[in-house]
Amino acid sequence: MLEGTMKVTLPDGSGLDLPDGASGLDAAAAVGSRLAKAAVAVQVDGEVRDVRLPVHDGEKLRILTDRDPEALAVLRHSTAHVMAQAVLHLWPEAKIAIGPAIADGFYYDFEFPQPIGADDLERIEAEMRRILKHQVEFVREEDVDKAGLVERFRAEHQPYKLELVEGLPDGEISLYRNDDFEDLCRGPHLQTTAPIRAFKLLSQAGAYWRGDSSKPMLTRIYGTAFFKQADLDEHLRLLEEARRRDHRRIGRELDLFHTSESAPGAPFWHPRGMVIWNELTQLWRELNRDRGYREVRTPIIYSVDVWRRSGHWDKYRDNSSIATSRPARCTGCSASSTSPRTTPTSSAPTTRCRTRSSAASSWPATSTESSTCRCGSSSRRGPTTGLATMRCGTARRRRSRGRSRGRGRSTS
Repeated sequence: MLEGTMKVTLPDGSGLDLPDGASGLDAAAAVGSRLAKAAVAVQVDGEVRDVRLPVHDGEKLRILTDRDPEALAVLRHSTAHVMAQAVLHLWPEAKIAIGPAIADGFYYDFEFPQPIGADDLERIEAEMRRILKHQVEFVREEDVDKAGLVERFRAEHQPYKLELVEGLPDGEISLYRNDDFEDLCRGPHLQTTAPIRAFKLLSQAGAYWRGDSSKPMLTRIYGTAFFKQADLDEHLRLLEEARRRDHRRIGRELDLFHTSESAPGAPFWHPRGMVIWNELTQLWRELNRDRGYREVRTPIIYSVDVWRRSGHWDKYRDNSSIATSRPARCTGCSASSTSPRTTPTSSAPTTRCRTRSSAASSWPATSTESSTCRCGSSSRRGPTTGLATMRCGTARRRRSRGRSRGRGRSTS
């Protein structure tokens, strides 16, 4: 290798000689001009970086284009910046927070001078399209002076950016600028705004700053973006299909159940819904009976000592609904350990999770035993969902005999 050069490794294992200080874009150009034009970002040893940043000797490089799934996050992050730019055009007094890419799109958090509505999302989207009529470059500035940036955000009345920059070490701060918008950001970003064409703002929601309920509630605007309009159209179709099949809407429209803030996440079943519930319960009972189970029922309200033993008292005692529900759906069987009687049988408590007792031949289980739930939790952890079945070693022997008598197939 010549002096003043370095070698990087491409995905096929071949080496590529580059001058010292070369960027990922230089590496793409060395492979071919078409690759350099299509480059969105560069993946260096598994980390996605801005394609214009320098690479180093010995690194493994992969140039990402719009065909690579990893490139979508870069597109969406850049689209979030354009959205923030549009918001500041429409609401110059807005305070901006953070705007990352997420699994299916992006969001940005704002503090608006007044509440916004669904119509405002259309206004923001229209302003974004106006901005994107002119292609501009995403320019990165590195090693930004922290003290100067603190003064700037304080003067611009941007408290959230001020808080962020105050928590960063000096000498490791970078900014990205596209036209008249500049944001505190590590990147990576697109080279220009040209690829941002197929995007849609989807919804808004409230979000506490940094997820802390003691801090201000901000407005979070969600959106998504794709490199191709056809991909965006398909994504929107799937979202609409999901909304159409939303069980909460279907339950309400078919008069099956409703939900209430008095019991968040729990349905209040109507008579029509109870028909379905009872049919499913009957099927569950028949299947359990065929497999050798016997049904039991545990109490709904327990002594506070059970809550303390399960760990729920310390964690959930401020929850106003604590007095009206089981401390843990599996704990009901463990809580009955005061009885010295042993019952070598297969039992099916009508609680809400499917469990297997650690006791080989007795029920009720002792309070020191741990019942492991099929949903992945244990009796020492939080409430779970689904119908319940407590199994013991005797139950497995009964099922084995049942199969020999043709009682049906057993599940483990």
